[in-house]
Amino acid sequence: MSACRICGGAIARTLDVREMMFGTRERFAYELCGDCGCLQIAEVPRDVARHYPADYYSFAQRPPAGLKRLRRRLKRRPILAAPALIAAALKRAFPRDALLHLYRDIGITVHDRILDVGTGSGEHVVALRDAGITGAVGLDPFVPHDIMDGDRVLVHRRDLADMTGEFDLVTFHHALEHVPDQVASLAQARARLAPQGRVLVRVPCVSSWAFEHYGVDWVNLDAPRHCCLHSHESIRRAAARAGLEVERLWCDANAMSIMGSEQYRRDIPLTDPRSFARTKSGSIFSAAERAAFERQAAALNRELRGDWICVLLRAAP
Repeated sequence: MSACRICGGAIARTLDVREMMFGTRERFAYELCGDCGCLQIAEVPRDVARHYPADYYSFAQRPPAGLKRLRRRLKRRPILAAPALIAAALKRAFPRDALLHLYRDIGITVHDRILDVGTGSGEHVVALRDAGITGAVGLDPFVPHDIMDGDRVLVHRRDLADMTGEFDLVTFHHALEHVPDQVASLAQARARLAPQGRVLVRVPCVSSWAFEHYGVDWVNLDAPRHCCLHSHESIRRAAARAGLEVERLWCDANAMSIMGSEQYRRDIPLTDPRSFARTKSGSIFSAAERAAFERQAAALNRELRGDWICVLLRAAP
């Protein structure tokens, strides 16, 4: 890559990054734009599919069924429709449903149509439907076939360019960073918006303490699966080229980013038996350390220095 794919700016420096999720330790070059600050893989591997094995986390997830799903449905139904005080209590009681509360915060209702791009096995779409958003559906070109939810399609096996219909919200929950052509994907999402529809993007961000502190050991580099790591500025520029503008930007990182990066510094892959992602009891981090990392992540989010960002986009005038 001779110039930034987002803004055409000159490359300021190159990073030599290891594959560390599965611990192959293969090395890949990433190039940092000196203008917009975007960090991109220099060359997408031709055999990139082999870096998404069957046990890759988004494919390995299995949406709940039977009584377990019924219990979750009863818990999730009030989140979007309940009065504010009840919703706030539910948010404290069930922190794992934070994304549903995020939807409430940005004004989503049970009547909206949502398209979740890169949804994997569809666990998130199940959560949306269980919360009462019956118009939620997912797509992922890497699943082996369409995934059904009863007699309805839960996940379409297709590209975003091939999707039809209009949606009130198109979401990329840690999916856009896997796409080489950022502007094309955002433009395709804009094309699927209903009037007043919006796009929600959640991606790792280089405008962060974690990237500055850990460098090539930053867990969210995730070479070679992450093609593009945005800065606050580069996501705005990519959106503008796609006919979108930023309505709101905030951070929602958690302790995982810090713990994973600390492990990589110690040459411990994410899937290593010692990893926090495998077992808390066998993790190299104590409960007190994990709690401290959570507090640190929350403080960085408040300062807009967290390494996960949420970007709410709308069609530009």
